[in-house]
Amino acid sequence: MDPISITIALIAGVLAGNILSAAMKQDSINFVWRTVFGAGGGIIGFIFFGALNGNGTVTGPLVDIYTGAFGGAILTAIAGAVMAPIFPKKR
Repeated sequence: MDPISITIALIAGVLAGNILSAAMKQDSINFVWRTVFGAGGGIIGFIFFGALNGNGTVTGPLVDIYTGAFGGAILTAIAGAVMAPIFPKKR
């Protein structure tokens, strides 16, 4: 786990989390929290794949991008779904 791979996964998680939240029109979490959840999900996805990958048979920047993106998108979607009933949209 080098810092460049972690940075790639972090940025991919942030982008994917924000894109998915915008596509799903999740108004219960604002831009800052979408970014935080996306970054956290990107790192979690990267670490989770690294733990399942074993001794690194599949590595590279493309793997860092899709593991970070999947993690960020999934965590942001789950956080938005959980927070929607707690913080309803004000009209």
